[in-house]
Amino acid sequence: MTSSSEQLVSAFNRKQQFALGLVMLLVLAMPTFVLIPGDAVFELTDFPNYYAASNLIWSGHGADIYKHDLVIAREDQLFPRVPKGRDLPVLVPPFSLPLLLPLNIVPPEPARIIWALGQMLAVVVSLMLCATHFAIPERKLLFLTIAIALCGPFWESMRCAQVAPFLLLSLCLTFTYLQRNKQIDAGIACGVFLFKPHECFHFVLSQLAAFKWRYVLVLGLVFLVAALISLAAVGVDGWSAWEHLMSGLLADPQGTGPQLNPTIRGQLLRVGMGMAPQVILIASATFWLIFSAASLFLGFKFKSNEKFLDISLVLTIPFSLLTSLHSHNYDLMLLLPAVLALSRIGSATLQSSRSRLIFKIFIAALILPLMLPFYIIIHYGFLVHGFVPNPFFFSLVLFLMTGVIMVARMIQFKEEANIS
Repeated sequence: MTSSSEQLVSAFNRKQQFALGLVMLLVLAMPTFVLIPGDAVFELTDFPNYYAASNLIWSGHGADIYKHDLVIAREDQLFPRVPKGRDLPVLVPPFSLPLLLPLNIVPPEPARIIWALGQMLAVVVSLMLCATHFAIPERKLLFLTIAIALCGPFWESMRCAQVAPFLLLSLCLTFTYLQRNKQIDAGIACGVFLFKPHECFHFVLSQLAAFKWRYVLVLGLVFLVAALISLAAVGVDGWSAWEHLMSGLLADPQGTGPQLNPTIRGQLLRVGMGMAPQVILIASATFWLIFSAASLFLGFKFKSNEKFLDISLVLTIPFSLLTSLHSHNYDLMLLLPAVLALSRIGSATLQSSRSRLIFKIFIAALILPLMLPFYIIIHYGFLVHGFVPNPFFFSLVLFLMTGVIMVARMIQFKEEANIS
């Protein structure tokens, strides 16, 4: 093939990918704007918090970010359509504040629209990265996009203007760069988890045990630089105010509704309403330590395995979600790469077409509660009104157990193949 022909083919492929991306963006946008009324985005949205935090820093009042009354006053000034009486404190940690600084470049209303478009674009890019990594053909990619558009966590993240789509993009970029052994790029890409570092902790731990030194070092430097910038922006008083806020929320678990979370802590709060918060924290911390040890074992044991990244995604992401103190339903979007990785492990391990079909049906059944309208019925019809068992939590537990079984079968299958 001549050089000019190669250029034409490359240009055609780029146009094809661009067109596919536009179609995926429209697919995500249609149910989002149909299912979420225009005014509803203001009822529980976190965007005014983010924007007010950025605005306070730029106006020289960074130390006031965690002073609830002052933040609410600034939100009312910037977003007069926000219903009065909202009681949402700024919960993002100080070291994530540098990521919010660019928001104030644009006026409030345009910034909200740009944020929503950015959320959808982040999901589109994440899906394309997953399609490349897991070798998903274009037709299946479109079906996957439709599934994401109709899943509860995506719908919830759009309704609440949450950062979950950006965290998903960060995770997808991270494992893509790690697969290509671009550890420095992976460390920078993972920096978006400044918003919620606990949700990538066990994944990072497994990479540390696999001797991905440059990745972990660069990620640590990103956190350090962000912490120094935030220290300059909000000062020691701002950091102390955040620590005081977090201590209060841990002492009063009902403050941010953690009993609704699909976590070990959330389910324990639902089961033992009279149980002391300290007991629940100890139980969650015990599982956190167990999963941390398991993550280190996985990294050290399987660092040379060609499926190491898949194994790490399947097990460590559920580890972090289950043991987090503040992981909400929209954070379950992070399971997308884990679901695809588990599907690939199952296809490679299960030998008969019948067993593979049963496996796919089982995975679909685990995901079904997260799909609309089941998600809305379960969360707003049952969980909000005190229904004790959290189906999302038990789906996550079953997913993790399935991952452990399938990884064990894959290893056994490989050992038997080597012997024969």
